[in-house]
Amino acid sequence: MKVLAAVISAAATAQSLEDRGSATAWTSIEASYNSLYDAILAEYSTTNIPGVKKANRLRDFLNKVDNFPTRVSDSCANFADLDSCSTVVDSCEFNPVVGSQKTVLSAARNYKVSADILCPDINEWKYNIHLSGNDDPYATPTNAGDRQFSVITSPDSGSMEISLTDPSAWDKRQSFMQPCTIGEWNTYSLEVNQVDEDPSTLRWVFNFDGTQAAQGTYDLSGAYSSGDLNAFVFDLIPNSVRNFSYQTFDDICLLKNEQVFTIRARTSSSVSHAQTDGTVNFQIPKAGCDTWFNLDDPNQPDDREPGQIDTYVIDVSSLPASCLENLGDIRIWEEDDDGWYPDWFEVTVVDKTACTTTVYSYEGLQWVDFGETSYSQNAAPVVTQS
Repeated sequence: MKVLAAVISAAATAQSLEDRGSATAWTSIEASYNSLYDAILAEYSTTNIPGVKKANRLRDFLNKVDNFPTRVSDSCANFADLDSCSTVVDSCEFNPVVGSQKTVLSAARNYKVSADILCPDINEWKYNIHLSGNDDPYATPTNAGDRQFSVITSPDSGSMEISLTDPSAWDKRQSFMQPCTIGEWNTYSLEVNQVDEDPSTLRWVFNFDGTQAAQGTYDLSGAYSSGDLNAFVFDLIPNSVRNFSYQTFDDICLLKNEQVFTIRARTSSSVSHAQTDGTVNFQIPKAGCDTWFNLDDPNQPDDREPGQIDTYVIDVSSLPASCLENLGDIRIWEEDDDGWYPDWFEVTVVDKTACTTTVYSYEGLQWVDFGETSYSQNAAPVVTQS
């Protein structure tokens, strides 16, 4: 009976709208019927519906929508990771009541935006869709992200302006024209990704109906890749946008080396004379990690002065990755009998695979002479993402 009541109400509304000849209102009613379509057809032929003179009238009304989907589908439905995809407009053509409708998304380094847009017979500059870091969709672009991606009708009928962010341009955007056939639907998509061999560079590719139409690159440092990203849909013509989606992808780490192990050691200032110029070795005392690494050049004359912090970079590519996890104790061995008095160690582990930098801090006054000395970890490691 609930379905029947909906049919009666919708049919009566449809009668009134049809009498007034409102095409926009008719399209709205057609869309509202979409979800009840099957149930209505199951009941209309056996039910006497008040307010409708002919039962077939309702079926004729529903069946006149030739290009409207029988089922509303979600543009993100086929993505395995739904958290990374946002549907702005589904397969049901959409028309804001007035002006524009805004959906707030999150900017990202790597993303894809796609929308189906009806090519309108309009000879003026008008937005269709607009992605922007600016709350005002009509603001003149002055910052990266103000025109992240836009499809705009132009005074040249049958042509769209494609506008996207370009941090190197004076107005932080670049634009080009894309022809379209009036009255036809086309798919406009932009995909932006970090370049594998140089993650500090972003490559963009614009596709028209699945075919690459333009591409380029710009530097990540100036890109709008974090913060709110507003997706606007405009009331250009009734129901001219559908399947508008935005998907983000994982970042590529910006770290330059696969694995870098850096040690900073401070020689205690409580001693009045220079420390050893002999060789100092470093070891991670864990099973399978017992390789010794040389920390210095023994011929360097200003090595390990009192109060001085020296930095050593070690190639640890020969060690299993597990050696660099949960570092724990470290071991220092001074080969000569001159002695060394370090009072602080900072060990930084950079792992490009995990895109992390982990810093361990060790403190204490320990004399390192001919033999071994262990420094126990006495501060929780600080992990940062890059």
